[in-house]
Amino acid sequence: MFPGSPSAAVGPRSAIGSLARRPKQKVLILMSDTGGGHRASAQALAEVLAQRHGDKVETAIVDVWTLYGPWPFGQELVPYYRELAKRPLLWWAHFRASSLKPAAYLMSQLMSAVCYRGFEQCIREHAPDVVISMHPLCQAVPIKVLLTDLATPHPFWLHPRADLCFVPSDSFHKAATDRGLARSQLRQHGLPVRPGFSPKRVLATAPGAVTNGSSWVASRAVPSVLSELGLLPDRHTVLLVGGGDGVGKLGEIVHAMAQELAEYNAAGGAPSWAPAQMAVVCGKNQELCQQLQARDWGPHLHVAVVGFTSRMSDYMGVASCIVTKAGPGTIAEACCSGLPIMLSGYLPGQESGNVAFVVDGGFGAYASEPAKIASTVASWLAEPQRLAQMSERSILAARPLATERIADDIIELIRPNRVEPRARKNLWARRRTGQKAAIDRGPVLQPA
Repeated sequence: MFPGSPSAAVGPRSAIGSLARRPKQKVLILMSDTGGGHRASAQALAEVLAQRHGDKVETAIVDVWTLYGPWPFGQELVPYYRELAKRPLLWWAHFRASSLKPAAYLMSQLMSAVCYRGFEQCIREHAPDVVISMHPLCQAVPIKVLLTDLATPHPFWLHPRADLCFVPSDSFHKAATDRGLARSQLRQHGLPVRPGFSPKRVLATAPGAVTNGSSWVASRAVPSVLSELGLLPDRHTVLLVGGGDGVGKLGEIVHAMAQELAEYNAAGGAPSWAPAQMAVVCGKNQELCQQLQARDWGPHLHVAVVGFTSRMSDYMGVASCIVTKAGPGTIAEACCSGLPIMLSGYLPGQESGNVAFVVDGGFGAYASEPAKIASTVASWLAEPQRLAQMSERSILAARPLATERIADDIIELIRPNRVEPRARKNLWARRRTGQKAAIDRGPVLQPA
């Protein structure tokens, strides 16, 4: 059943009890743990729905591929994604090939044939009033497609039969209209970001937060939060993030950054200069986390290392800049936190547009070599005014109200009257026999 917690995951065979009318209507968010951003976006939306409309709806999050998808799309999908993400050339080949119409059609038909029964069972068990969907699904309820990429649209995201499609950027909006979606089907609000990530949180601490380099450091150094995170006050904090899945070359970047910042701290600087420290978030890479925690960083550099954490808003809130791969969710959160962004890598095709979004926006840079990444960040810290200007541009690129606006649109779509069980069953039957029905929507999209 739908649990009380807005972000709780629902098990594969949950009992739903009676389909009688309830005081609250159901929002079912279907996602997959192919990358940490999907779950983070789902949790962000569930949290805001509970805050703004908790008296009207209850929300559940389901990893539909793992819990309901049969082989080879079930529990094998997430490990396959993680292995593919470690091999950029293979990822690019997969992205390009699946973007071609013949390949996209064949994959869509295959997934629909193999996964239909499992996904049908998911919908029957949870009986939602509205579905936020990220994969091929047919049901007798309104479908909303919530995109969790930022700048480079894959065709699987866009299907003209979706009731509503949330697009995060101009490039996605154009791609959607080019593929036949009407403007009335589109909403452009940005990516969903959890409430803790907000430019107000950055600016409220000190009026001069983005105009003076040294006071900007102080404005982000909330003593109690710093202490809880294992960080020191009155220092620049360089935040290095490995992503929720722990893929990438974070270890090499950390070692290069440690050497660069130790030299930076030993050299000192002008009156507006402030020393630097590092906060490293290793994600699910437990082996790297243990190695870094055991390392002696020397007398000139303080380093705090954690694995997977639920306190990313706190880390971003005290950081002066962030080093990360070009994941769309992390970029959106960093912009809402007013952080300059140093991009260290990207998935070819899917995340290539994210690099241009940051670099062309004037609030970050990209480099693939660890030494170049470290020297670039050190040059930012040596110029506090430049760092502050980049922070201003980052805030201008942010969409801090995106989640609230998406949640409000979802509430507007929910139908006042639920589909009765017998009618729902008949609609599924017509879909299975190939008969046309106005509610029959066909495959909506595949996971990106």
